[in-house]
Amino acid sequence: MVFMLFLAKLMGYDVCSWVCDVFFFKLPNSSINKTLLVLIQKIKSPDFLFHYHPISLCNVLYKIVTKVIANHFKPIFPSLITQNQVSFVAMRQITDNIIIAQEIVHTMRTKKRKKSWMAIKVDLEKAYDKIHWDFIEDTLADVGFPSTLVNVIMESISLISIQIVWNERLLNDFVPKRGIR
Repeated sequence: MVFMLFLAKLMGYDVCSWVCDVFFFKLPNSSINKTLLVLIQKIKSPDFLFHYHPISLCNVLYKIVTKVIANHFKPIFPSLITQNQVSFVAMRQITDNIIIAQEIVHTMRTKKRKKSWMAIKVDLEKAYDKIHWDFIEDTLADVGFPSTLVNVIMESISLISIQIVWNERLLNDFVPKRGIR
């Protein structure tokens, strides 16, 4: 903790200055968007990729920029996000949707005309891993975000490279074509 306080005093001005530069539209250097992806085993003998839990280790400067953006827009997020979205939204619980699903299934079972009811379980995996960047950019513009801020957000999302740490070795880096971290 003492070391962190020392670094904050030593580098605080430079970090704040750099973050301000990003928001005055001198876009960030892509080197800060380099992420290490560490794969942690979920089971003893993993055979498939989903048997690993990925941990993204992002640059602190990148995390500061994204946190500033998120905090700036936190007050308007409730008006942009539907009430059905409960995951990763403050003051909402994923258990709410579980209760709703149970109520729907119960209602379906108790109805007299059971033949006209059907439930479909859809596994969306992690939608944020598959979202296309042009969709994000178009949505931000349609909602009315300033174009300069959209550019900062898109640079933060799209100018990234990822390196996987495998058996304590760094593999070659790659550049994703969609998804967000």
